[in-house]
Amino acid sequence: AFIAGRARWYYYFSSGVVSWAAMQLAFNGTDSLELKGYVLALPSIDDLAALFALHPGLEVLSGGPNKRLTHFWTSSAPALGGAWAVRQRLGDVAVPYVADEGQERHALFEVAEAYTVVHGHSRLRRLVLEDGMPCCFAGGVDTLQGVPPEARGATFFLQEGSLWRRTAGRFAVTAAVHAMVFAIAAIDPYNKHGGLYDDSFQDLGWEEVRNQPLHMSSFDFPKPG
Repeated sequence: AFIAGRARWYYYFSSGVVSWAAMQLAFNGTDSLELKGYVLALPSIDDLAALFALHPGLEVLSGGPNKRLTHFWTSSAPALGGAWAVRQRLGDVAVPYVADEGQERHALFEVAEAYTVVHGHSRLRRLVLEDGMPCCFAGGVDTLQGVPPEARGATFFLQEGSLWRRTAGRFAVTAAVHAMVFAIAAIDPYNKHGGLYDDSFQDLGWEEVRNQPLHMSSFDFPKPG
């Protein structure tokens, strides 16, 4: 939908109705949440009214015309002891009102990209950085171990395919928010350059961050002990 001068993407919370209290718990007391490089946010009263004006027949449950009142939460400043919601029906103007926090309403979320990474010749998969995750290709057998606690939960962009079918290309990072970018330089065990490994990242303006516990292990090799 094109609202307030820009294109927006909305997604319906398909689990069904939810209370304001439960949603605030999931969103840590805010009206937006960052997840895997995306920002999920509740629309305001004005944005929801504009959305329903553009699509008066919108029905989130069946996909057909909405002939009964449907209630949605909004991000507009909550009233004392309640939260702002709107009710809407086919052809009607969306009507805002204050709902009790314990009542259950539907939710539409605006989804925007906060940051992303692209590669010239490969698709990338978004994962949450944690111990035991694959690295550095989705079809590979190598896994990351010893991920430092401060990096766990970060968004990790993994190349599709496998090591043997990799393609050369440039990575590009686009961010609409302030973000810190880390690149993992994996050492090839069969090409150690005489025991001295130089990935030349510093020549490209990157600052090296040494982390001894972080390493890559393969299911092909026997585990010590």
